[in-house]
Parts: sequence; structure tokens; C-alpha cells
Amino acid sequence: MREDDKLLSQKLDYILDHYMSASDVARAFGFKSNSMITAMRQTSNPKVISKLHKDGLEKYFNIPLSIWDKEVTIEAMPTIIQSYQNHQKSTAPQLPFEGNPTLLERLVGEWYAYFYSSQIDALPHTIKHTIDTNGKVEDENGNRGQLFLGSNQSMIIKEASNSKNLVSYTFTNNQVAYATFVFTLTSKSDKVNEEMLNFGFFSKKRFEADAIKTLLGAKEKMQMKIDKEFLERVAVL
Repeated sequence: MREDDKLLSQKLDYILDHYMSASDVARAFGFKSNSMITAMRQTSNPKVISKLHKDGLEKYFNIPLSIWDKEVTIEAMPTIIQSYQNHQKSTAPQLPFEGNPTLLERLVGEWYAYFYSSQIDALPHTIKHTIDTNGKVEDENGNRGQLFLGSNQSMIIKEASNSKNLVSYTFTNNQVAYATFVFTLTSKSDKVNEEMLNFGFFSKKRFEADAIKTLLGAKEKMQMKIDKEFLERVAVL
């Protein structure tokens, strides 16, 4: 085997051993078994490492094309790969909801959500929510969801375990510094399954019913249900 081919195979072995598993490569390249991985490792067949494979390793695993240059030694590869990956990370475009560690830290724990029920004479709702360090949310009724952290506002989205309808709480980030902050709740109203908007608040503190009603104020100012005539007008379009 030529020295250049031998070095190429050694580099591939090094990458497979240190930067990914066979299953990772299989998922990225669409192989249905590990047979192709074995072929890629065979030093007797280095030409199996095609430009397509090199491009794929760069795209899916941030392995730079420059490491395949014959002037690059095995010993130099970790530094080159690390430098390339750091550069890729620092120049990657910021996507929404990528995280805000400080805000997440403030939100981790138990919070009580207070708002009016859709039932005419019902008392305000009190639902305890638990937020973990990964932004996963679960309420006391077993409904689960996820916290999404935006730049100025954030949102909790849950799926009701029984109805499978979505419930969302939107709030302003700078209010979370306090132990109590307001939210806008979008959900389906009880029983009739129609869209409804509620205003309420989260708090670390558990309040009694009378105190909740005093804080929320008049129900008609804190809740809005979708207009049925509007639904009928849209339905005929």
C-alpha cells in the first residue's frame, strides 16, 4: 500500500474511534448496516473514502476537509478539528429558543399558575407546575410540556393528557426576576372546546381563593372567549 493511502486510512480510523460511533456514521450516510463502516476501515481499500464521504463528515460531524491533506499528521488532527469546530460554533447563526441559562435558572422549580376557569361560577384555577433544568414542564395533573426561552418573551407549551389540546403560557422575561409574574394563557375552554384567552399570574407562593380573586380582579376583564359569530363567518369561506 502506498504511504499516502496508508495515512488516509489511519486518519479515518482515528476519526471513527474518537469523534463518532458506527451508528452515528450509519445514520448520517444512510447505511442500513455496519458493513460499509467495516469497508471504510479496511486499509486495503482506502479509495472507499470518497469525496462524498469527506464532505459528509464535514457537514454532519464538523470534520474539516483540511485534515485529509497529506501534509497533516495524525498528531496534528485533534488541534485542527477542535479549532474548526470552535470556529463553526462561534459563527453559527443564532436561532430562536437556543437558551438563556440565567433565565432558566430562575425558572427552575415549582410555580403556581392562577387564572379564572371558563366555568361561569367556578373559583379561580390553581395549578402547580414543575420546571426542570432541561426546560421540561409538568403540572400536578400529569400534563407535560416544554419551556421555550425567547429574547424578550418566553413560552410554556403543554399538551393536555386527556383532550390532547395545547395550552400555552406567554410571559415577559424581565418580570421573572420577581417571585410573581403575569402570563397570557391560550387554551380551549372547558367542555365546549372553543378557543379562549386568559390573563393570570405565576407565583412561587400558594395563595388562598379569596386572595387569588382579589389579585385577579373582575373575571370579565381577565378572560375572553372566541366569538361564535366570527367562527360562523369564517366557516362559510
